[in-house]
Amino acid sequence: MKKLVLNEIHKMKSSLSFLFILFLMLIPLLLNIMSLFLSSSGNKSAVIFYFMNYNQNHLLFPLSYILIVTNFFYNEYKNGMYLTWLSYGYSKKSLFLSKLIISFIVALVFSAICYLLLIFYIHMIRYGLTYEEYSFIDLTLSYWSYCISMLLLYIPLGSLMINILRNSIISISIGIGMMIGSAIMMAAPFSYWIPFSFPYRWGLYFLSSELFYENMEKAMTVGATVYFFSILIFFILHKFYIMKNKKIETN
Repeated sequence: MKKLVLNEIHKMKSSLSFLFILFLMLIPLLLNIMSLFLSSSGNKSAVIFYFMNYNQNHLLFPLSYILIVTNFFYNEYKNGMYLTWLSYGYSKKSLFLSKLIISFIVALVFSAICYLLLIFYIHMIRYGLTYEEYSFIDLTLSYWSYCISMLLLYIPLGSLMINILRNSIISISIGIGMMIGSAIMMAAPFSYWIPFSFPYRWGLYFLSSELFYENMEKAMTVGATVYFFSILIFFILHKFYIMKNKKIETN
């Protein structure tokens, strides 16, 4: 397993697509910084700046997570390297798990880069130590609770789509559709029923319970149940429809 993961890291070094994904994840921060410089007032608070970045992240981070896992799987199907690994005695389960593991790692690293640049800009360049009613810890908990809950959802979903469809364009198109739908529903009072929208409000919960839902207890119970049930379904589908029944050799 370790050799397979290291091999995925080695292949990343020669792929420009991952640099594009990282740039895609940095677009919200870059646009908001440009907006401040071009704005006539230029007096947005650190909190407002964070909220603007947070909302735009909800548009591009899910798509970026799908692109990450799609790249790892589709390139393997495209160049036929999975057949070589199978001939070396590696199981299909090991191949899939190695790609899921490296997808999670890359998604975490890219999210960490975005976080460090965001905090560096807010903390060191623009706003100093002043965070108004929210502390540095509040912003950190908000950011990472959102990112981790989203990548736990979208990495297995992206893996399912590319392995079932075997078409990167269709998989990414579906991801874009889900991104738009999730962005539309994220502010809805019933969005805790939607697993792809619930993490958005979950991240805001660490800033203020008023930003969560009106009926907080019901929203937390229903939202968490639907969310974890969705993840469970994704991993069950991996086991029975990809790792077991669907032959990796079949195109």
